Amino acid sequence: MPVLPGDVAAGLVSSIAELAELVERLGDQAVLVDQLQVTRSLLEAWDERPAPPPRPPRKQAPSPAATAAAPPPGPEDPAAALTPSDRKVLAALAQYPEGRSRRQVALLTGYKESGGRFGNLLSSLRTRGLLQGGRDLLSITDAGRAALGSWDRLPTSAELGVYWREKLPPSEGRVLQVLLEAWPDMLAKADLAAAAGYEPSGGRFGNICSRLRTLGLIEGTAELRVVDELCS
Repeated sequence: MPVLPGDVAAGLVSSIAELAELVERLGDQAVLVDQLQVTRSLLEAWDERPAPPPRPPRKQAPSPAATAAAPPPGPEDPAAALTPSDRKVLAALAQYPEGRSRRQVALLTGYKESGGRFGNLLSSLRTRGLLQGGRDLLSITDAGRAALGSWDRLPTSAELGVYWREKLPPSEGRVLQVLLEAWPDMLAKADLAAAAGYEPSGGRFGNICSRLRTLGLIEGTAELRVVDELCS
């Protein structure tokens, strides 16, 4: 590949000719003269080479303004993104068009009302526009009903009480069963403990009652009863 511009090569040829004449005047330096003549011939030949064909113009990348904008992705199908937990909550609300409280939705779906998982689930559904409302009243939206499609009815009333009794560990289930049988009456803690086979002042019985209260299944302190949603 030639690397010397034409004017540079011509200048070198002229300089070499002058050097050759100078060497001849200085003395018999045949070898040096021959080398200078060879170099001169090569440079003259290089200078007389045909001009290389012009390079094709470099393709310019289209400007951002000229590039057609890609169409935005279509909206995600809400039904395709529903998890089993999503469907359970939406089904609970779908069977109550008038809405349910947060505690009632937790009871219907088997979640701990104050649990982080249940809170995150409600927040996700609300953000996606599938349910609306707050702690006092939650209801399904039209978008939520459309995303849910068909659904199986969840247990309510006495069936919900049976659902929770079977879901709980045997100790909690036994205490809950005593209160379910006593509904709508309240039972003193001593009477409840005796009927369930526990010591009223024992720590284990206190823990059982505390867990049932945290789940929203029972209410009261000195006297206890199941919440109405489990029976009525």
